[in-house]
This record gives sequence, C-alpha cells and structure tokens, in this order.
Amino acid sequence: MKLNSNSFAAGILSVAIPLSPLAVAPSSKAAEAPNLVATRKTEAAPVIVRQPVGGISQQGTDVSLNIEATGNTLTYQWFKDGLVLPGATSSTLALTYLRLINSGHYACRVSNSTSTVRSRSVLLKVTEPAPVVVRQPVGGVFQQGSDVALNIEATGSALTYQWFKDGLVLPGATSPTLALSALGLTDSGHYTCKVSNSTSTVRSRSVLLKVTEAAPVIVRQPVGGVFKQGSDVALSVEATGTALTYQWFKDGLVLPGASSPTLALKQFIDASSGIYVCKVSNLSKTTSSQPARLKVLEKPAASDRVAKGTPNSPTPVPATPEAVTPKALGSLNVMAGGSGYSSAPTVVLTGGGGSGSGATAIAEINAEGQVISVKLVNPGSGYVQIPNVILVNGGGEGAVIQASFDGAPKEINLAELPGIDVISGGQGYTSAPSVMLFGGGGSGATAVASINQDGQVTGVRLISPGSGYTSLPSIFVTGGGGEGAIISVLGNTAPSGD
Repeated sequence: MKLNSNSFAAGILSVAIPLSPLAVAPSSKAAEAPNLVATRKTEAAPVIVRQPVGGISQQGTDVSLNIEATGNTLTYQWFKDGLVLPGATSSTLALTYLRLINSGHYACRVSNSTSTVRSRSVLLKVTEPAPVVVRQPVGGVFQQGSDVALNIEATGSALTYQWFKDGLVLPGATSPTLALSALGLTDSGHYTCKVSNSTSTVRSRSVLLKVTEAAPVIVRQPVGGVFKQGSDVALSVEATGTALTYQWFKDGLVLPGASSPTLALKQFIDASSGIYVCKVSNLSKTTSSQPARLKVLEKPAASDRVAKGTPNSPTPVPATPEAVTPKALGSLNVMAGGSGYSSAPTVVLTGGGGSGSGATAIAEINAEGQVISVKLVNPGSGYVQIPNVILVNGGGEGAVIQASFDGAPKEINLAELPGIDVISGGQGYTSAPSVMLFGGGGSGATAVASINQDGQVTGVRLISPGSGYTSLPSIFVTGGGGEGAIISVLGNTAPSGD
C-alpha cells in the first residue's frame, strides 16, 4: 500500500488498494480503469469561543457562569474544585441564592463524539453582605450622675460590635447597647459604633453625649421669722452638689460679701427686715432657695416700757416689756404652702427664749400637696420671743409657717399692701407666665405678670385682692416658656403681739 500527500484532504483519509491479479483475470479494459478508493470521515475538536467569567458575589444573590463553543453535537459538564457537578450539563451554570460554600474554582468540559476540551478555571467568591444599620444611636444632654444607654440595631449574620469614644476604642464595649451608669463629666464626648461581619464593616453615625452638672438641690431652706431688735439672726441654707457657690439677696438686691451657706445678721434692726433669698450655683446651673421673710418685733408703747415713778424720781425705772413677758403662743399662720407634700409634715417649734416650751401643732395639706393650715394643739408657756416653726418629713418642701402670740389672726386686705415684689426675674420667658396665689387662708386673689425683651419677669400686678387672707399668700408663676422667677407679696406678716 502506498500513501502520499494527496491521500489526505480535509480530514478524509484515502487509501489505494490494488487488486490482486490472481482474483480477477485482467482484460484489456480492466487494465485501463482507475484504482478503487475506500474513505472514513472524523469530527473536528470543539472550539471555545467564550470563556466563563468568575467574580465576587454577595451571599443570597444569583449568578450564572456561561461558556460558548463551536462544533456539532456538543455536550457540557461543569466542575467545581475539580469535582463533577451532577446535573450541570448545559452551557450555562445557574447558581441561585448563593451561600458561602458556593465559593470555589469552576471549569467546564466541552465534548463531541471524538474530542474534548476544557475551559479555563475561574474563581467565584461568595461574600457576606455588608451589615446594614437600621437604627442609629442617639445622643443628648444628660445630668451628672444619671444613667444612659446608647443603642444600635443592624441586620446581618455573625455580627460583632465595637464602640468608640472620641475615636478611641472603649475596652469591653462589644454589644449593641453601650450602658453608661452614674455619668461623670468626663463621659462627655462623641460616640460611634463599628459593626462587622466576616467580610465587611460599617460605622454608625457619630453622636454627641454631653454631661452637665445636676442643679444643686437645696435640702434645708432658710427659715424667716420675727426677731427682737438688736438680737443676732442667722439664715442658713444647705444644698447638695459639687463646687457650689452661694449668694444671698435681700429684697432682690445682692448682699455684697454674703457668699457662704450661712448669712449672719448682727444686731438685727428695722432696716434688716425684708425678704431674703440664697442662690446656690455650680459650674452650669443655679437653684434659688425659698424666700425667707425677716421682721423686727415691734417695740411696745413708751407708757408700757417705762414704769411710773414718784414725782421726785429723777430717772424712771424701765419695766419688763409686755411683748417679752413669758406667755403662751396664740396661733400659727401659713405664710407659704410649699409643694410636693404627700403626707402632713411634722411641726417642730424651736427657740422662743426664756423658758418657753410645750407648744405642739399639727399641719394639714390639700390634694395639690400644699400645706394649707397649721393648728395649734398646745400653746405651751414661757415664751418671750416668737419661736421658729420648722416642718419636717411629708415629702415636700417650701412651706413657711409663722407663729404669733395673738389668738385668731386678723384678715389682711391684699389691696392695702405695698405691692408684689419680683425677687428674681428668672430667664427664658417668651410670653407672660400665669400667676397663682396659694395659702394665706383666703381665696380669690388674682394677678398678672409682665416680662421684658430679655425674657425676664419684671412685674406682677394685683387684679383682685380676694378675701379671707389672714397671712400673706405665696405666689408662683407657671408657663411662659421660662423658669426661675420668684415672686413675693410685700407687707407685714400676720399681726404679732405687742
């Protein structure tokens, strides 16, 4: 058999087979016929014209890998990490709702009846979706000593958290809630939280947490009263807080140098009478005490103060003043009803000079938590001065009670008093606040307030004097958008003995 280059053409193999001379007797015509040729055809190998493309896809998404090849009767088989993917026998490998285990190297084998080719291997990487913050932390302004919690809420799986303050890691702060208890001034700052999963990280917005000092709390109010001329008088205030400063005022004016918790008034005289208030401040806030009214005990008449002498007596002999003759108490008058009382407070009477003792009384409150009356149960005896009246317990504060040597108190006509004094104008008032008068034993009195352009109360005018008042009522202002105004009625206290 003889092969030559002309025996191959376009994939067809031609073989020339000579006839044996023994099989067929040649004839002259047969000798002239061409050689017979037997042929067999084979398919060309598939050709990949478009390779599959890998990439990075998020968990839960869908992705397709595609291959394109030329050839006849082609078959496909996909592989992952070298292993057959059962059923993956088309030119497109569709992967739905990807999971992390779908990450790997993918390739496709393309075959026909005679040949096989493989695509390139491509990497498909499945990643977790980035966490999504659905609720941001919220900052704010908080008082020193309070508790606060910053919260964040995010969606995703296997999430971790880390809180930061002013850009620095807060050790141990690795939960969605950052709990801060008993806030201190150093806790002020900008807070943020980093939320991560195995592949991604997001940060919350930065929020400002501002810690301010709590306003001073006055736990013991100054107590006014009626005092003998020339006596030594002290007003005291007790407050809780840090870095506290004190300033006393008389009738709304600053008392120079009166900057301690106790205001000592030596040789008490008429000019010392008035309304006293102490303002207690820290670095950020101020609290005003309840007003305390001080009054000089009225002097007895000259005919009572000097004993009658004989005509030859050159110098009259002073007699014991009737006002300081030892006696029992006559009544207890409510000068200010206070607020916040959940039960009737206990009445304590202190001082009074001489051998004064034994006076007892009980207080009565209303549904609004104010002291409305104090009934003298036992007037005691031996008092030469008006004792101080102190209310303890009951849960409230601010009530002021005035003792008197008189019996039933006289009614006061508010319209005849000098007026209504603004002890402190407060701040922040955008409209005139409402004026309310409490206590004093009466009812019906009304008044209106006025403010200036700086948002301070500048005056309170009495509209109706009401009736039935036996002691000065307390005045409060509410509304108007501001705070801190302190108002007091000017005038004499409930009448005292001579």
